[in-house]
Amino acid sequence: MKRFWRDLTSHYRYAIYSAKSELKSEVANSYLNWIWWVLEPFCFMLIYAFIFGVVFEAREQYFPAFIFIGITAWDFFNRCLTQSVKLLKNNKSIVTKVYIPKFILLISKMFFNGYKMLFSFGIIVIMIIYFRIPITLNILYVILLSVFSLIVLFLLSYCLLLISHNQKVTFIPME
Repeated sequence: MKRFWRDLTSHYRYAIYSAKSELKSEVANSYLNWIWWVLEPFCFMLIYAFIFGVVFEAREQYFPAFIFIGITAWDFFNRCLTQSVKLLKNNKSIVTKVYIPKFILLISKMFFNGYKMLFSFGIIVIMIIYFRIPITLNILYVILLSVFSLIVLFLLSYCLLLISHNQKVTFIPME
């Protein structure tokens, strides 16, 4: 555990720099730039709201906001897991030439996807204001659940990263 924290503190700047550069390159290669990060889940929300709200006659209160929050969370989870499998292969030039812990690459991807998710949270705040959704103390449960989910997501992604490259999965350092 000590090694994990030591590696994290010595390489966290690389994770942030890598995430920023990847965000900039993605924006530079797109016509819609960062608008696509919000437009994609918003369009999915409209489709799901139409299908379940009109076709299947769902009568949930604040249904569009509920759908958008679920799509945003699922998109973050899905992207982190699927990108973790290809992570070492895509960063082979870095991993073979310089010592960098594999989990730093994973944290960089999580920063990258998390920053994109922050744009969607801006839309969620606008939806909360527009639909006048009451804010209660239950928001504390959401924050705790989000932190727990991030830890579980990191562990799952790290296991997939190691399994996809035929390495032994251990959580206790063998030093």
